[in-house]
Amino acid sequence: MESLAKTADFFDILGIFQKILIMLRNVIDNKMYSKSRNSILNKIEELYNTFITPKDIKSSDELKNITFSKESWFNLIDINLIKSDKDLVIKSLESIISGIVNILKQIKGKNACFKYFSEEKVYAYIFNNLKLLKDLKLDLFLLENFLLL
Repeated sequence: MESLAKTADFFDILGIFQKILIMLRNVIDNKMYSKSRNSILNKIEELYNTFITPKDIKSSDELKNITFSKESWFNLIDINLIKSDKDLVIKSLESIISGIVNILKQIKGKNACFKYFSEEKVYAYIFNNLKLLKDLKLDLFLLENFLLL
């Protein structure tokens, strides 16, 4: 029963990361002019390419299932909830999200990012799901990244 609960939690965690990634994509698509958008997507592609080369990936087939392209964005759907190393996948997704937020901060500045995250309802999502995020131990990670501390 405990392993079923852990798998359910992992499923919830992946859903949260997918939702946050979609919100970040919406910020890039809806708030940026093409020059900024292209610059940001190029840096995210660089981030992804450095992400897929470390030895962690070689030791975990599941990390290869986190895919990215500028057109279709990030895909987490193929991650096997039962076979994968939950902690490694979570750590990897956290580093991707942190990297994207940092790229946005570098290119657009903290004030613009704060405005974009607010308009895209990232803060409302975090606030409305705070209990779940706290239960899954994602609350501090998301607050630290999106409150731009």
